[in-house]
Amino acid sequence: MQDGIRKHCPDIIIQFSTGGRGRSFEQRGAMLNLKPDMASLATSSVNFPTIVYENPPDFVRSLAQTMLDHNVKLEIEIFDLAMLYSTVDLVNQGLLKSPVHVQFVQRVKNALHKLHEILEFEVEPVAQAPAGRGRQRRLGGINWK
Repeated sequence: MQDGIRKHCPDIIIQFSTGGRGRSFEQRGAMLNLKPDMASLATSSVNFPTIVYENPPDFVRSLAQTMLDHNVKLEIEIFDLAMLYSTVDLVNQGLLKSPVHVQFVQRVKNALHKLHEILEFEVEPVAQAPAGRGRQRRLGGINWK
């Protein structure tokens, strides 16, 4: 299927999901050997209203390493603030290449709601730092542009 898409749309970015809706841990990363351009990665677990979206640390590290091995660019899915800090840890461990591509998933009950207020709270001390310091160091090299 990926070859057919590339044949008809050679410039398109192909992204696979490693999400956990209805799939086992083994199934979630089984297609990464096909080397898509990108793949999603949630960097920790989150409690949704009816289920736990489970992403144990060893599983996340394993998926990140597999993506690194296959040169797959990650799209980090941030459902709550803890996932942002887990992402920083993965960058510091060398499992994610910086700068990382981050997508904030908002308005999911029990997860991020008012993202702009959270980011203002997080970035405010950085914005007050002397010029040339802080912005990228504050969140472990994550590119906010």
